[in-house]
Amino acid sequence: ADFSAASAEQWRGLVEKILKGADFDKRLVAKTADGLAIKPLYTRADAPPAAAGCPTARGLGWEIRQLHAEHDPAKANAAILEDLAGGVNAITLQIAAPGWFGLDYTGPSLERALKGVLLDVCPIALFAGEYTPDAAGSLMALWRKSGVSDAQAKGAFNYGPLATLAMTGALYQPIPKALAIAADLIAKTAGYPGVTALVADGNLWHCAGASEAQELGLILAEVVAYLRA
Repeated sequence: ADFSAASAEQWRGLVEKILKGADFDKRLVAKTADGLAIKPLYTRADAPPAAAGCPTARGLGWEIRQLHAEHDPAKANAAILEDLAGGVNAITLQIAAPGWFGLDYTGPSLERALKGVLLDVCPIALFAGEYTPDAAGSLMALWRKSGVSDAQAKGAFNYGPLATLAMTGALYQPIPKALAIAADLIAKTAGYPGVTALVADGNLWHCAGASEAQELGLILAEVVAYLRA
């Protein structure tokens, strides 16, 4: 309150002095691969109107979710409890599957890794590739064993066979069969309001060099394929 509010015009004036006549847009405005402008400064005035129903940082849409990729359940458990004590409020377990390492998808392995975790409070997500249905079954069994009702369970199975194919170059099942498994997994989560079955993740395409438009297009194409299945 002891300082007057700074204006964008004041900031721009100071920048112009530093530029000494150089073109503002050429020097300070960057372009994405799709030609979208990235300005050097954004303020609250640049924020778009909030969309109805869109989750915000103050709502229920955001989690601090930590990925744990550890094959030893005891070591995974120690790291998970440390992260939860430090402020993490959701966990992703990387499950050993074709293309990457991680925990065994069996019930005893997941139970040991999640020992001491409040499963009715902490969302559990999976990164399990083609072994997602098996890992999901083990996680659902663990929820029941721990006394967590279907309505209390929170998490994400993150099954995405098309992304797995793109990432690893292979699938055990033909694509139509993999999509049928995806549809079946959706049916199994019908009674779990806090659990999602599938994922369409743009990170794979981003890391492969896709532009913003390509990334969004590939995500939407994946979603459409799952909806059709």
